[in-house]
Amino acid sequence: MRDMTQASAACGEADNQITACLNQLDQLLKEHQSLIGRVAPVHQACSKLCDQRASLSRVIDLIDTNLVPFKEAEICAHELQHGNLDVFDDRFTSLLCRLDAGMHFMTHNKHFSQSSYYLSTFRHLQARALTMTRNHVLDSVAQRTLEVTQEIQTLRKSKSGEPISESEQITLLFSRFHAIAPPLKALMEEIESRQGRKELLDLLTECHKGFVRHRYDLLTRVVGDHISSLVAQSANSLLGLTSKGVQYLKNICMLEAKLFEAVFDLDSVDQSNRVTHPRAARSILEEHLMRLCVGFMDVMRPLVIKQEDVSCLCAVLGILQVERNNQHLPSNSGAPLIRRDSASSASSLSSTAPPDTFAYHRMIKALVCDAQERLIYRVHLHVRNCILDFSPKEEDLDYPNILEKANGASGDSVLYPSLRQTLELLTNLHKCLDVRVFEGLAQDAVNACTTSLRSASALIAKKRGNTDGFLFLIKHLLILRERIAPFDVNFTFTERVIDFKNMRDYLASLLKTPGSLLNIKQLTHAMSGLIGEVRIMETKQNPKKDVERGLKEACESLISIMSQSIAGDLLALLSEMSSFVKSKRQGLLAPGDDDLKKQTFAQLDHIRKVLVSLEQTIATETPKFVLKMRLYLGDVSTLSVLFKPVRTQVVEAYGSLRSFIQAEFLEDEWKGLDLPSTQKIAESLSISSYLEHRTTTHQ
Repeated sequence: MRDMTQASAACGEADNQITACLNQLDQLLKEHQSLIGRVAPVHQACSKLCDQRASLSRVIDLIDTNLVPFKEAEICAHELQHGNLDVFDDRFTSLLCRLDAGMHFMTHNKHFSQSSYYLSTFRHLQARALTMTRNHVLDSVAQRTLEVTQEIQTLRKSKSGEPISESEQITLLFSRFHAIAPPLKALMEEIESRQGRKELLDLLTECHKGFVRHRYDLLTRVVGDHISSLVAQSANSLLGLTSKGVQYLKNICMLEAKLFEAVFDLDSVDQSNRVTHPRAARSILEEHLMRLCVGFMDVMRPLVIKQEDVSCLCAVLGILQVERNNQHLPSNSGAPLIRRDSASSASSLSSTAPPDTFAYHRMIKALVCDAQERLIYRVHLHVRNCILDFSPKEEDLDYPNILEKANGASGDSVLYPSLRQTLELLTNLHKCLDVRVFEGLAQDAVNACTTSLRSASALIAKKRGNTDGFLFLIKHLLILRERIAPFDVNFTFTERVIDFKNMRDYLASLLKTPGSLLNIKQLTHAMSGLIGEVRIMETKQNPKKDVERGLKEACESLISIMSQSIAGDLLALLSEMSSFVKSKRQGLLAPGDDDLKKQTFAQLDHIRKVLVSLEQTIATETPKFVLKMRLYLGDVSTLSVLFKPVRTQVVEAYGSLRSFIQAEFLEDEWKGLDLPSTQKIAESLSISSYLEHRTTTHQ
């Protein structure tokens, strides 16, 4: 029991202790909650302070980052001032990149304080750095120029003043400079990639001009000496100088352009602004190459002006035309070549053609203009002096002996000199002149040649007879027509003449009126009237048709001569009979005079004499005409065409006479005349038998 009491007391004490502990725990919980209530604002304040600290750290980092470009300006300035930089050093390339980055930063952050000042600073530093690049490029070119100049002087002394050969020129003038071109190209790329500002464009232009200045100083004497040696070698021969000179200048222009492009970029693009500036480099190079070509042009021009030989001028122009056409450049084909190109066309050409081709093309085109102008002038004089006003010698008019001595040859050697000159001239001009220019000259030449041939024909006819005169004209006009046909040009032109006849009459009538010229209104009216009275007369001319017309007239005249020579008595008798019958039918004859048989010309004996004469002249004159035509014309088909109208006219005339006699006379009367048949007369006029006989005789 006591144990239970003790246990119960122990449990009660434990319960009390537990209750006390619980009370203490409640008290601790209340105090903890009270503490939490007091600490929470402090914790929030600490968290806020931490966030603010992190934000401030980020701002500080951003400020430090943005301050780097500003600090970089001072660092770059110090490096440029005291860094002893070499333009080929990696540090120099890194410096340019840092300057680019600084300018890019300042350009895109213009709201930053003093950004404009630092942008100007970076630009100034960049200009200083690129100026160092420019100086190094030009110094390198100047140094190499000095070295090559000294080598050339030494080489000249060793050759006792003789000109340097082309192979030596290539080595000294180009190969030596190509050796330093790659490093210079790398330096120039630094400038060409940063050409967005005017001062940098000016810097690039200074590089271009400085380079070509040194090159021109080096090249001008060497090229000039070589051209002088070509003049001496050609002995002032324009043709030889042209052939060698244009090839030499072509090679020089090509090699110089390649050297320029080995150092500079002709079509460089500013990567920052995407602006293309190809014209500056191109125009400077083209101007440089043109200055080199001008020396050759100055040598050529006096020789062209002094040249009087048309064949030589044609050959020179042919060489130049081939060179011009080989450039594959656009040309103003619609305009005559003698006109100079306009500035706009030259500008468009420059922007599309390689610089060496453009400069060389301009030189060739200028030479073409000079040679063509001189050629046109000399052709006009040649046509006037050697064709139109050609004064033949006795041996020039010795036809048909010239043909007989040549044994019937049909070459140009038997032609009349003015025709030979014309054909040679047209052949040469057609190869080297523009179609429009050639047409005008061809028209004048053919006109002059036709006039000259007519004059020669008249002289030959006076000396040897009309038959030889007309055969000479026919032969030469046929050859002229045949030889100008392949040219396929328009020979038609309009000739304009100012007619002052009406103006003269109007002025005479005006002067008859007293005081008409003292009144202002009347004077104004008079001047208007005078202008209105001036007329322009236009006529179409075609030398080719004139040749055809002259050929037709000559053929008709020759046919008439041959017909009269073979059947003159027959034609006269037939004419008299026809006139008598016509008069009789019209009642114009008196009674007793209307009997045909009583007329003298209609007597049978007279008719018999005419028929005998006809047979004799056919037998004697026809072979002469046939052989002479064969000698002049050569071609049997042409001879047949020309003689056919003669044969037809004689046969028809005889047939008419035969019918007339059979109608007017009794059968017993006309049978006594022993009239040959019309077919027999036709057969006797066949030229084939005479030609066959002549061929057999020669064999």
